[in-house]
Amino acid sequence: MDLPIVVTGATGFLGGALVRRLRAEGRSVIATGRDRRRGAALARETGARFEPADLAMPTETDRVIRGALAVVHSAALSSPWGDPRAFDRANVRATENVVQACERFHVARLVHVSTPAVYFDFRAREGIRESDPLPGTMVNDYARTKLEAERVVTRAHARGLATVILRPRALYGPGDTTILPRVVEALRRGQFPLLDGGRSLVDLTFIDDAVQALVCALSSDRAIGGTYHVTSGDPRPIGEVIAALADGLGLARPTRHVSADRALVVAGVLEALHRALLPSIEPRITRYTLGLLARTMTLDLTAARRDLGYAPRVALEEGLRRYLASLDVRPLPKGSA
Repeated sequence: MDLPIVVTGATGFLGGALVRRLRAEGRSVIATGRDRRRGAALARETGARFEPADLAMPTETDRVIRGALAVVHSAALSSPWGDPRAFDRANVRATENVVQACERFHVARLVHVSTPAVYFDFRAREGIRESDPLPGTMVNDYARTKLEAERVVTRAHARGLATVILRPRALYGPGDTTILPRVVEALRRGQFPLLDGGRSLVDLTFIDDAVQALVCALSSDRAIGGTYHVTSGDPRPIGEVIAALADGLGLARPTRHVSADRALVVAGVLEALHRALLPSIEPRITRYTLGLLARTMTLDLTAARRDLGYAPRVALEEGLRRYLASLDVRPLPKGSA
């Protein structure tokens, strides 16, 4: 019997998509996560074995990783707002436990999913390479703890564990519950402003491309010990993306223009008020979320193409078409009011 690949965060968008791909290839998979309902549904759909686990607990982590061939660690707390202790628990302590279990049980490879948020500092940046310097201070607790988790994995590699770190950017596609659904809802309410005219470039990653990068990371020996950026390699002005979504939904394109600098000031005031009065409640607008929309941030894929053999396949138009098809959206004919 083949040794299984363990996928953490399997009840999330990326983890679930990877489980489906691995099972379609006939691989033995143990899917783990804390959402028992979604996990049971994934197991029924794919035939993967689902093991609910809290990875911040060493004994539970050991239970799911013992006997694994490889581990893909995609579980994380991803949010622009929250209790710093929750981020430390979910992103740092859980990664420490995953690493220690991989070492203890002689797992052949650990693929760790990180984030390019570690580069974000409200500056416009194009073609960021993995070797480029990081900001002196992380933008929020999510980025801070994901960088700490990367360092945990890097130290494990120095001790002899075969590791690969991926930093996928802005995942979207059928099954997305985070990025595009929020944009669609704002468009339907007529409340999506164009920051600085929608000129900033966004570098999205279609879910199938992200899964392909993970599959490459599981097999490429040249990538061991490396950290790699992952996108679909098709950056576009955000105004173009929003217009395509609006057209596909049969909705009016946004026409209200807002200064990004002013919006960031307003978001900063809202954050300050929430920290003082409502620290457990995320503001409707955060500086980080606005910054991602207002500031160009594109990634260089040279290293991923060279070492992983990664080749993105889904251009923006095709990715949006598939996403809209998953919503069963029928756009209005051209020229309709």
